[in-house]
Amino acid sequence: YKKLLGQKACNTRGKTTVILKHKDKGEVTLDSGQYSDFCRSEALHSSNLSKVITGIRKSTGGWSLKEKRENF
Repeated sequence: YKKLLGQKACNTRGKTTVILKHKDKGEVTLDSGQYSDFCRSEALHSSNLSKVITGIRKSTGGWSLKEKRENF
């Protein structure tokens, strides 16, 4: 019981991890909670990044989707 209480809960359940690639800047791995900070730092619209992740758009600001992982 003590061991069970000492373990941290898995907070990645139900979240999405994406790998984005840029032709000049390389690759970036993002979890669901990091999208807004990434958009702010790269001067991107969050709605456009969301469309890239869902497959509606091919790219935004030079960033395109390489891989998408659903965490269960």
